[in-house]
Amino acid sequence: MVAGRDTTSSALTWFFWSLAQNPHVEKMILQELRSLAPRNPSFPTSAELRDMVYLHAALCESLRLFPPVPFEHKAPVRPDVLPSGHRVNRRIRLIFSLYAMGRMEEIWGRTAWSSSRRGGFRLREAAVRAVV
Repeated sequence: MVAGRDTTSSALTWFFWSLAQNPHVEKMILQELRSLAPRNPSFPTSAELRDMVYLHAALCESLRLFPPVPFEHKAPVRPDVLPSGHRVNRRIRLIFSLYAMGRMEEIWGRTAWSSSRRGGFRLREAAVRAVV
């Protein structure tokens, strides 16, 4: 079982590594912090943290590329049909790679994890594709 400290430390390690590899992102997060900090000497409040959209995007991007738990498994509670048309029953365990899904061009686009991409992040709703 993986929970709590292991996943948190993994997520933070990859987040700070990603910042070190992308100083332009670090700069934008610092600008965002500086723009919000003067409002309140006890910065940051939870409301101010919600206003930090670039920090949120950077964290989400880091979690997409480096999920702390790279594989997940599920089992249906009753017979069902996947979007691919495959039938599954309660005895079937579905295993999928969050790591691979975070890099699928069909979902995120060709340059979604390219180090040459600069500027904002592309956050899209996740999608699942059956691989059988």
